[in-house]
Amino acid sequence: MAFCIDSLRQASYREQMRVWILGAGTLGVLVADHFVRELHDVVLIERDHAAAGEALRKVDCNVEICDGTDLAALRRLSIDRADCFVAVTGSDEVNMVVCGLVAHAFNIPLKIARVRNPHYAMGISGDPELFGIDHVLTPEIETAASILRSLEYGPIGQIAALRRTSYSLREVQITADGGLEGVTLSALRKSCSHPFIAPMLTRDREYVIVGGSTSLQRNDTLYVFSTAEAFQELLARDGGRQTEQRGRVLILGGSLIGVTLAQSLWTQSGEKAPNDRMISRMMRQLQRQISGHVTIVEPSEALCEQVSHLVPGAEVINADIRDENKFTAEDYKRHDVAVAVGTNQEANIVGALHAKVKGVPRVGAVLYQDGYARIARSLGVDLPVSLRSCTVSAIASHLRGDAVKALYTIAGTSISIVEVVLAERSAFNGVPLSRAAFPRQTLILSITRDSKVIIPDGDELLIAGDVVVALTPRSNESTLIHLIRATRQMSRTTR
Repeated sequence: MAFCIDSLRQASYREQMRVWILGAGTLGVLVADHFVRELHDVVLIERDHAAAGEALRKVDCNVEICDGTDLAALRRLSIDRADCFVAVTGSDEVNMVVCGLVAHAFNIPLKIARVRNPHYAMGISGDPELFGIDHVLTPEIETAASILRSLEYGPIGQIAALRRTSYSLREVQITADGGLEGVTLSALRKSCSHPFIAPMLTRDREYVIVGGSTSLQRNDTLYVFSTAEAFQELLARDGGRQTEQRGRVLILGGSLIGVTLAQSLWTQSGEKAPNDRMISRMMRQLQRQISGHVTIVEPSEALCEQVSHLVPGAEVINADIRDENKFTAEDYKRHDVAVAVGTNQEANIVGALHAKVKGVPRVGAVLYQDGYARIARSLGVDLPVSLRSCTVSAIASHLRGDAVKALYTIAGTSISIVEVVLAERSAFNGVPLSRAAFPRQTLILSITRDSKVIIPDGDELLIAGDVVVALTPRSNESTLIHLIRATRQMSRTTR
């Protein structure tokens, strides 16, 4: 069984890194808020007085009104003490140039820039010393990677793919008159040959924390932390179909996200996509597992021609999805999953739901405002993907290094999944779970030790090097990471 902590005790240890962020727009504020939640010392730099004032009202951090190219002003503000510099203004050129100036003028260990133009991004990646940028992030490519991870195990997909365990969080839909309707979770666990954990479900569009006495009802969505084998067994018990590694994917929109996703899904013997350099190593690894039929529907004829050149292995259809003369109900039904990736989030939600009505079993939509995730979920979108959240997560992952393997917030909820390595200096090292003062309402799902996955009980000892997977409220995630890691310091050379 998994072990749940509902304790008010918390360790007082806090670590801080100094994170400087250029640009107090929507993304800059989100990045700042994320690092403030992780208990870091954050400084926002913004030259526009109104934007700086708005940011100050939204985030509890220092906001300095300053031009990022004014090195003398940055020096007076003590930027040389920063551990990380993140440039996320709305201009690729400003982000690149300021990162270059900061890299050459100050000894800051980590420089990160948001660069939306893929040609710029590829150029910097090929010669990182030119601008002194350690990591270039293209939001559209990060979003495509997030979608790809969700499709890794077939059209049913998964909520969170973890790095150091064979377990992952997946959804099981309880069907009317299926084999799971009316079954309690305790009875289900006893009858299954493979172990699993079911921490929660959705019922009538509300999230419910479950227990052994919880009885499953039709139309429930049960969240299951399990191996692929256990997941398949549960699907079979409910009469559901087995997932397939090579699902048929329908991409609604020829945007950069759509093209990148299609290139990653498309493989042909001995061939590479023309823009293969845009695809990260991780995405190339996944594309070997998901390489199924890909269809792209795009209303712009000119864009269709470009997409056909970039992804010659995909079926590209010039059509408006509302025109049933060009894209029929039968066309929809031959796909296992549809993802709407256009530049208008409302149109993406409508397009995804339209595909579902026409017979596509699972649908996703790219969103540009985080507040829409819960709305999209409640309307029936299975995979709402926030571009901004994907970008923030990518930035945070570079700051954490290898200690934090994964950090997800379940779309439309305030619940996070954390996968983190237990540090030797952690107060939890050598302590049984029943005595570990984790944040309130934290559920320890698994421990991976020497490549063996352990579903723990209260007597299980925590040992340095363990990879701990936990479910916790989003407000607790930073505290949980700090408690398990105990230290998070970046090496710095003498100035």
